[in-house]
Amino acid sequence: MYTSSPRTAALLSCVRRFLPVLLLTAAAWSASAQSVGAISGTVKDSAGMPIPGVEVVLLQAKGAVYSDSTGVFRFANIPAGKRQLHFRRLGFAPKSIDAQIGDGETVALAVVLEASATEIEGMTVEELTRRRQMLSDFYDRKAS
Repeated sequence: MYTSSPRTAALLSCVRRFLPVLLLTAAAWSASAQSVGAISGTVKDSAGMPIPGVEVVLLQAKGAVYSDSTGVFRFANIPAGKRQLHFRRLGFAPKSIDAQIGDGETVALAVVLEASATEIEGMTVEELTRRRQMLSDFYDRKAS
């Protein structure tokens, strides 16, 4: 006949109480780890040339990345579901794209931006005459 010590009985009781909690926590963590995906892609112009420095904004996550020198961008650990991306760069028309991200998926996008001339408001540069006069007076006093 097997007899257990009070210490062993207390340990088994503790394990019986906490084992379900640990299993539920592990299951929840596993489920949350699988409910994310990723978005990657390239940004090119209408001629097929990559566009570096395009700002790519993931609206629902309030995050942004920039395309690299080859036009490639990537978002990792994005919650699964419908996401909206916004692309913009000076000299190109902005573009928005919807993407559906599945659990554990990486969505690959090929984005084409159309060239767009943007008129930038002009500015007037004026000489600061008072400052120039002060410098002129300084040099005149120094010379005398």
